[in-house]
Amino acid sequence: MSYHTPSGQTLSTTATTTVVDNSDGTQSSVSTVTIGSSNIFAYYAGEEENETYFPNFQELKDRDSQSIPFSFVKVTKDQKYVVENLFNTEEGFSVQFWFTNSLDAAYGIGVEEENFVKGEQALKGNNAPVEFIAQGEYLFAGTFQHNIVGDPDPYGYKMKGSISEVEEVKPDPSIEPEDLFLIQHEDELYRIPAADLKDYFASLAKKENLKENFYGKPGLVYPGSGLKYDEVSGKIDADIPARPKFKGIVSQDIVTPVPFNKLSPDSSHPMREVTVVAFPDGNEQEGDYYVVYDTEMTLTESWGFSSGTRVFRGDAIIRVRQGDTPGNFEIQPSIEGATSVQSIIAGQNAIEFDFTDIQFPNVNIKTAKAVGEVNETPEGFDGFLSKEDKNVINRLPVDYTEQDFTKYPGIE
Repeated sequence: MSYHTPSGQTLSTTATTTVVDNSDGTQSSVSTVTIGSSNIFAYYAGEEENETYFPNFQELKDRDSQSIPFSFVKVTKDQKYVVENLFNTEEGFSVQFWFTNSLDAAYGIGVEEENFVKGEQALKGNNAPVEFIAQGEYLFAGTFQHNIVGDPDPYGYKMKGSISEVEEVKPDPSIEPEDLFLIQHEDELYRIPAADLKDYFASLAKKENLKENFYGKPGLVYPGSGLKYDEVSGKIDADIPARPKFKGIVSQDIVTPVPFNKLSPDSSHPMREVTVVAFPDGNEQEGDYYVVYDTEMTLTESWGFSSGTRVFRGDAIIRVRQGDTPGNFEIQPSIEGATSVQSIIAGQNAIEFDFTDIQFPNVNIKTAKAVGEVNETPEGFDGFLSKEDKNVINRLPVDYTEQDFTKYPGIE
C-alpha cells in the first residue's frame, strides 16, 4: 500500500494493524506498526446535484492539466483497511471513498463515475475508525460537507487522517475433545472423537501394582513443583536428598577411644572397628557425616567452610551440596551430646569398669585388700569390706583398740 500525492510523489503508508479473529466472532487488535505518512488527498465533490459525492475529476482536468496525476492510495483488492478522520469537530471534511482497478484514472482517463466502485464514508465530527474491504486496486477520495472558511479548493484537500492496512491473523486451531477425526481402516472410513484418539495414542501413565501382577503403563505425565523441568529440552530432573552415611568419629588423638577399644574382637558392635580421623579423607560424598568424639575441639583447616569452628562431643559434621556442585561441610549440633552423660570417671582404684557391652557397662567396686595380701598389688587397695571381715570386727571387744598388746595378759 502506498500514497501518491498530486505531484506524483510516492509515500509509504502509516501503519499496519494486526487483529486476531476470536472464537466468539469478535476481533481484537494485536499491534500497530508505524511505517510512514498517509495523509489522504481528497478532491472536492460538488454537493449540489451530486448525491453520490463523486470527485469532479473531469472538470479539474479540463480546468488545469497540472492537476494530474490525481492523488490516490495504492491498495490491495479484497484486503481490509482502517481509516481515521481526525477532524473531530464540525470544521472539517466528510470523505467519500471510491475504488477502481485502472491506474488510468490518476491521469484523467476513464474518470467517469461508472468506472468506479463507491466505498465507505469517513464523516466529519466523528474520529471513530472506519473499516472497509478494498473493492479495487486504487483508492480515490472526494470531500463533502466541509465548513472551512472561504471557498473550497476545487483541487481538493489533504485530509487530516490516516489509512492502515489490517492484517488478519487466524489463531492456531485448537482441537476440542468432541472434534471428530476421519480414520481409514482398509477400505472403510470411521469417525473417532479427538478424546478417544488421544487416549489411544497417549493416555495417562499408570503406576505399577505388583500385588495384582500389573507392571504399570507408560503414558503422559507432567512435572509437579517438586521436579525441575526444562521446557526447551524437555528434560526432567529431581533433587533427591542424599542418604546419610556414617564415616567415623573425629578426635585429635586419632586413636580408638574408650570404650570402643574394649570391645572383644568377635563383637558385632558397629563401633568395634570405627574409623577415627582428625580431618576428612577427601572422598566424602553428599550425605556422609562424622561425629565428634572429643569433649571439645577446634576443627582443622581441612573442613571447608567449617574449618576453625569449635565443636563438641556428639556434633555431626556433614558433607553437603552447594547449588549444583558438591559443597563443603556443615555442623549439626548435638542436643544429646550436650545434655547426656558422656563418661564416668573413677576417683580411686577400688572402682573398675567392664565395657564388654558398651550399652550396658558394668561398674564394680573391688573388695579391699590389705598390704601384701595380693601379689599383683602388694601395696593393697581400698574397697568394699567383706561380710566375713565385718563379722570378725563385730566380735572384737568394744575396748579392743584401747588394749596394750605389747604386754601379755596376766594369768589367773
